[in-house]
Amino acid sequence: MLGFMLTTAFLSMWVSNTATTSMMIPIAQAVLTQLMDMRISHNKNKNVLATQKVDINSGKQESLVLPELDTVEIIITPEDQDVKEFTNHQSEQDQIADQQESFELETLVKQKVREEEDFDFEALDPESQKLCKAMLLSICYAANCGGVGTLTGTGPNLVMKGQADLIADGKSGITFATWFVFAFPVAVINVLLAWLCLQVVYFGVRNIFKSGDKSEGEQVKKIIQNQYDSLGSMSFAEKAVMCHFVILVLCWFTLEPEFVPGWGSLFKHGYINDAVPAMVIACLLFVFPSSRKQDRAHDQTCRTLLDWKMFNRKLPWGVALLLGGGFALAHACKESGLSLWLAQQMGIMTGIPTWIMIAIICLIISLSTEVTTNTAVCTIFMPILADLAKGIHVHPIYIMFPAAISSSFAFMLPVATPPNTIAFSYGYLKIVDMVKVGWILNLLCVMVVTLAINTWGMAYFRLDVYPDWAVIPQDSLALLNTTHSDVVNHTLIDDSRDNFNDNITSLFNIG
Repeated sequence: MLGFMLTTAFLSMWVSNTATTSMMIPIAQAVLTQLMDMRISHNKNKNVLATQKVDINSGKQESLVLPELDTVEIIITPEDQDVKEFTNHQSEQDQIADQQESFELETLVKQKVREEEDFDFEALDPESQKLCKAMLLSICYAANCGGVGTLTGTGPNLVMKGQADLIADGKSGITFATWFVFAFPVAVINVLLAWLCLQVVYFGVRNIFKSGDKSEGEQVKKIIQNQYDSLGSMSFAEKAVMCHFVILVLCWFTLEPEFVPGWGSLFKHGYINDAVPAMVIACLLFVFPSSRKQDRAHDQTCRTLLDWKMFNRKLPWGVALLLGGGFALAHACKESGLSLWLAQQMGIMTGIPTWIMIAIICLIISLSTEVTTNTAVCTIFMPILADLAKGIHVHPIYIMFPAAISSSFAFMLPVATPPNTIAFSYGYLKIVDMVKVGWILNLLCVMVVTLAINTWGMAYFRLDVYPDWAVIPQDSLALLNTTHSDVVNHTLIDDSRDNFNDNITSLFNIG
């Protein structure tokens, strides 16, 4: 399970959480099918479908026939001592017949499992059911935790960077490299905590480091090795895409590594950002051929690694529109003066310790994202939290960063994230199965991100220093105060007029 979780978390750092879960769960399902195949075959030889009792003293043999089931097999299951004595009474021919019948049954079960490529979950023993539930939950939880490790891992990360760059005029300090330095340890810790919680809840504390059945372990290795061998060698197109991907990641890391000047310093400030390498690599995919020159000799219409039809079908246009709408909403709040007004009103929270306030905000956001998409939650909360930070004179990144990461901590409901929905669709899980583990993970992950932002996050981003770009101009504050005073005065005058009219009406009524 830990191997599946680490692999899923690593993939979700570079691929969307939904795509990662869609790739990994079928592999886990194939492994579970083979494991259940072994357990079903093993249990078939132990289940009592018809029991024969032998009276040793009288030499009589009694048989108890149980209700007819789908497959009927006569299996002798007395105690160990009785087995030895009864075996002596069996002829060699009967033993051969029993062995042949058992072998035929095992072959039939295996063939049936291969044909259906599934198993009856309700018919499994409780331990096997727990294994199936824990395996599916481990993959979807690892995808959610791993998505926060990189800037491009999930949608809320991009929302947070976009909002931070918008209010900081591109000087927020959030780049692909800086995000990775802070968020990657958080992702690793959360994945390990998720694995530990699943082990404790489903298998108990004593079985955390207990080795399982070696025969099952060897069978899992064979399954994975067979699936790996069936892939064959890497094609030219796959190698080309991998090279482009590696180049893109290197360009992201070396753009502004912070500790040394990156290649972005060769250009004028504001000309190069994280989007430039992505766009360059994307354009190259439309040009680079998908086969070698000798392979193209027989094919005049050579295809490229990416074409517009595939791009148009696979690009998540909804997420792009949602991000753009969030930026437009933040700009509207700034131009209308709503941001300044919120910043002033939220100044009442100055008496609360900042680390407690961050923990409360992260917990609220992680609970909110259980019933709606995490990208939408992050889009709504980011401008408000930026104004809150300005109102209490705190670095905006200090509040926005952990809040954005917490929007990916959705573990309790199937509708929270697409990975949860995919795992739930297999029919092994109930809502209570997700809730009893998810609420613990929500609390633990919020604690981890709160601790992270107050330790290495504080030192790395220098969050204890209030940035110049977050200072509210005095003329804007004066204008806001004047507008606010006018509103208050008009309200008082209206209230006084209403009170006067009420008093006059009361006097006339008394008269």
